[in-house]
Amino acid sequence: MKKYIKQLSIASSCWMIIFAIDLVIELFQINESGVVTTLTGLRIETHITPDELNSLFSLTWQVVGLYALFLVIWFAVYHMFQIKKKA
Repeated sequence: MKKYIKQLSIASSCWMIIFAIDLVIELFQINESGVVTTLTGLRIETHITPDELNSLFSLTWQVVGLYALFLVIWFAVYHMFQIKKKA
């Protein structure tokens, strides 16, 4: 059971890194007011005025789906390596 919790924490950390990289890339590409949804499902609503830049961040259901898919793939690969390791 401990090995699954360890793998869950490693997978979640990797997902957070991917999510953060996606966020940073999108933030540097914003140059006008509008709404953008990143590849990992973060919705960024930006309002640019001559005096300020306002950004509103929100999560979509895409985040949950992609995170669940990422975990399924992670554990599938983990189990494949465990089977090869035993053989």
